[in-house]
Amino acid sequence: MVLLFFYSSYEISIRPLYSPDDTYSYYSFFNLLNVLGENYDGRFEFLFVKLTRISIYISENYKVYFAILFFCLNLFYIFLYREVKKTLLVNTSILLFFCFLFLSGWYYTSAVNGIRQGLATPLAILSVIYFTNKKYIKSLIFMTISAGFHLSTVLIIPFVFLTKIRYKNFVYVFALCALFYPIGVNELIVKFISDLLGIGLYESIKYYLDNGLKGWIGFHSILFIYSIFWFIIFHLSRRFVIKDKVIIFEKFIMIYGILCMIYFIFGFGNFSNRYAFTAWCFIPIVQYVFFQLLSINKTLKFCLSYFLLIISFFIFMLRIRLILS
Repeated sequence: MVLLFFYSSYEISIRPLYSPDDTYSYYSFFNLLNVLGENYDGRFEFLFVKLTRISIYISENYKVYFAILFFCLNLFYIFLYREVKKTLLVNTSILLFFCFLFLSGWYYTSAVNGIRQGLATPLAILSVIYFTNKKYIKSLIFMTISAGFHLSTVLIIPFVFLTKIRYKNFVYVFALCALFYPIGVNELIVKFISDLLGIGLYESIKYYLDNGLKGWIGFHSILFIYSIFWFIIFHLSRRFVIKDKVIIFEKFIMIYGILCMIYFIFGFGNFSNRYAFTAWCFIPIVQYVFFQLLSINKTLKFCLSYFLLIISFFIFMLRIRLILS
């Protein structure tokens, strides 16, 4: 496992600066911070800036910086795995956990593209799971740390309390929120509350990066359907879970639903897909939980695990090789 991470870190660190993602943006930020030092006063969050400064202190080589970012991403996912393991109360494998991550394009995106939000995501998810498990102090601490890498994760806070309602009632709330998104009701509600409280939340979302840079503005049916699709799949999959573990699995479905609701409610401005990113990154985690709680023969589960290990590593390395070529 350790050798796998070291090899992956090396491959990630030597990717081309002009690959079709945000690699060059982070490279430029690294150089800018190296020049400005403590005089930097940009839009990047406090903890991400601090992490970059630590990397510069260790080495002024940007490749080391990329390797450190990838190391931290995996470290945060290890923290997440430990709490997931405690929640499931079954024998689990960290190697299998990362198999599902390696199979996911969203994990790959976290590593090479949406790095700030990628770092914040496992910490935000961990915070919600802590809240679900009634570990409220830890939940607050990790949500604060998460916001230090990407401020948008604080939007999750008002909705974590939905994990306390019955699953059946949550499905109704989720469906209503999903219905309101394409017809614009959610945007009107956010605008009303924002204007009422005078906090400028609506404007900060609606006109995010309103400087000519545009992408994924507002509602997009393909992203909406993709998010809904996985909720339906997870919901229908409950019948295949070990009977005394269904309630646990439903908690993970509810967390996914809450993360989707962040997208449905706040996804009306520029780069609306960033509000769905945390939910999409959580998909392989729910898939892993489902696999661990799947009511099938242990020998068959072991064979499937071995197959997933081989396939996932191959796919992840193939993705990296494609940007290296």
